Amino acid sequence: MQIKTDFHLHTSDDRFDSIGYSAEDLILTAAQKGFSALAITNHDTFTFTTHLQHFAADNGILLIPGIERKIEGKHVLLLNAYAACESISTFEDLRRAKQDGLFVIAPHPFFKAGTCLEGKLLDHLELFDAVEFAFFYSRWFNLNRQGVRVAKREGLPMVGNSDCHHLHYFGICHSIIDVQALTPQGVFDAIRAQRVEIVSQPIFLPRLAWIFAHVEMVKTINRFRPRRDDRMTDRRGAGPVFSHQTKDAATASPGAASRGAAIGQTRAAGHSVIEDEWSFDEIIARPSNPVVGYERVPVKIVPPLQLIFGTQNLCKIRKECISCVLSMDQS
Repeated sequence: MQIKTDFHLHTSDDRFDSIGYSAEDLILTAAQKGFSALAITNHDTFTFTTHLQHFAADNGILLIPGIERKIEGKHVLLLNAYAACESISTFEDLRRAKQDGLFVIAPHPFFKAGTCLEGKLLDHLELFDAVEFAFFYSRWFNLNRQGVRVAKREGLPMVGNSDCHHLHYFGICHSIIDVQALTPQGVFDAIRAQRVEIVSQPIFLPRLAWIFAHVEMVKTINRFRPRRDDRMTDRRGAGPVFSHQTKDAATASPGAASRGAAIGQTRAAGHSVIEDEWSFDEIIARPSNPVVGYERVPVKIVPPLQLIFGTQNLCKIRKECISCVLSMDQS
């Protein structure tokens, strides 16, 4: 069975990037585009929940727990992850955690950024199960080439991912994987057996520059828009907390019952709980600011952006959809 996959994705639950769409938005978009397996890999934040797992399954998608963890200053994709992966900080920690069934991918390993693996990949090859082929390249500018050479030389499989920070570019690079079973282990076995086809194509260099500017501008806008807190996630594995529905009840009785139920769900899911490291009461009682529907607020753009986009007003989206992410308000 051949399935369409992407294992490097970010959502509004990311603590370190300003993303304008929720995990649910991403899953619905993936279902519309025919994807069968995803991993949401927010930076240093484990945001997988049973709610998202069931939501994805209802839409025909296998959601694999994931995280993009900074290890010794370098980004590493961890699939089949769990909450304690947030504490992995060294490659020795990763070596020990691999015994728990982690599947490790080297994301954009030779791109020119301080958080890219580069030599660390070569130093710790035995820890990596696959190398990522990233979408951001053109015919004349392709930083994937060294990763391809290393993967071929070392016999490592490659997977195509979109590193999605903006729904418009979701799936621009992805993988077709021939799996025998649509389970996390079935996917990992197929990748290790190199039954993977990368679907991607070079992007015209000026458009590549435009994509970079586009994504960075949207991230900047998102930093100033009200944060969507209509679904808050207990990152320790207890599932989502719907703040606009439960805030009053939570603040009225924030004691051991709620926290104990959360810990019980976490342990039932097979995750460890370090009780003195987090406060469920603080998470559930955090003020909410739900945003309903779409609201466009014209915002004056500084001259450099006028040169790029040729308009004096930009549609500021408080709840994004694919078709109007950067609609121009000419009124």
